[in-house]
Amino acid sequence: DRIMNVNARGAFLCAREAANRLKRGGGGRIIFLTTSLAAAFNPGYGAYTASKAGVEAMTKILAKELKGTGITANCVAPGPTATEMFFEGKTEETVKIIAE
Repeated sequence: DRIMNVNARGAFLCAREAANRLKRGGGGRIIFLTTSLAAAFNPGYGAYTASKAGVEAMTKILAKELKGTGITANCVAPGPTATEMFFEGKTEETVKIIAE
């Protein structure tokens, strides 16, 4: 619940507010953060991957809904980032291989 609320619901609520403000302001950009894991389907990342896949779907729909408003929506997937979640369950050797 926490992962879905932060990643998917949080992105939705922020995007809704941003879209409303950008419409009043004459346009702009909405950029979501997603993950390279959304295409990897790695075991142990089910909720996280599902939440970010939801963000990707929401981005595509929002871009279509905002067509003609001067607002674009897109997402970026920065790849592995040195966070607690990334290091969890990985050996030092595995981390080194990924980093290389």
